[in-house]
Amino acid sequence: MNMDTFNNLNNIYKPLCDKSREISDELKKLGYQIRSGFYNNHYVRDGDGFVVEHFPIPVLSISNVGDIGVDVNSVWVEFVVSKDKAVSLDYPALTQAYKVEVYGADDYLHDFYNTESDLQFVVERIQKSNESKICITVTFDSDCRPKELVDLVKWVTKHD
Repeated sequence: MNMDTFNNLNNIYKPLCDKSREISDELKKLGYQIRSGFYNNHYVRDGDGFVVEHFPIPVLSISNVGDIGVDVNSVWVEFVVSKDKAVSLDYPALTQAYKVEVYGADDYLHDFYNTESDLQFVVERIQKSNESKICITVTFDSDCRPKELVDLVKWVTKHD
């Protein structure tokens, strides 16, 4: 066994696992049902394009809410809403409070909004699309507190 590789991987994954466990514990205290696992093949924005994470990261799936991914450089919360619900959301308030991306559930690369686009047209883009469900991802810094994530999860379940 190559101990350098082993130690490098542990140095990368231990903080991710610790953060995932901390978030999971907070959500379970509030009664949320959590399923956890490690998943790869997430697409991450890189400038105008995307790169694929071939390595697995911890993901918490919250029943009837969405997923929380604990990534190397960030933590994200992804939830899926109906097209009708998506057009009724208060995007100015949401984007003022959080770093948000809005995209298709059928075509994950179909962008409706990201931090580089104009918020003014997000609802129009969604309405014109063939998507029946819309994904919304909120990204946090990797050192975020679990309470920030829990507050967003509460907001999502309150507005669902």
